[in-house]
Amino acid sequence: MRPGGTVLDPSPAVLPMVASAAAAEAANNGEAARKLLQRATAQQRTHPTYYGGAWDALGQALLTARTLSTC
Repeated sequence: MRPGGTVLDPSPAVLPMVASAAAAEAANNGEAARKLLQRATAQQRTHPTYYGGAWDALGQALLTARTLSTC
């Protein structure tokens, strides 16, 4: 954001999409979680960032891989 309040880049960030996918998964809405993860991946491919890439990979690992323990 610029000092005057204008947005530098209006593109959505990957992290909020991954967080929303986690919330959807917790609410037993797997379809919404899957779509949100797909949007996060598409956003990362369109506007790649180091931070977004990390959250995209982490979201995929935690929300789609069934090899992780639920603790």
